[in-house]
Amino acid sequence: MNSPNRYWSVVPAAGVGSRMAAAIPKQYLTLHGKTVIEHTLSRLC
Repeated sequence: MNSPNRYWSVVPAAGVGSRMAAAIPKQYLTLHGKTVIEHTLSRLC
């Protein structure tokens, strides 16, 4: 019986993006209707 492959990943998303001078951390900025972290996580699923 075949078992599914299991993968693990770590997404570094703890920075504040101080060089961008944004009001919120860059992973929560909206880009084309989704946050940057949503775009990143959707690529891993």
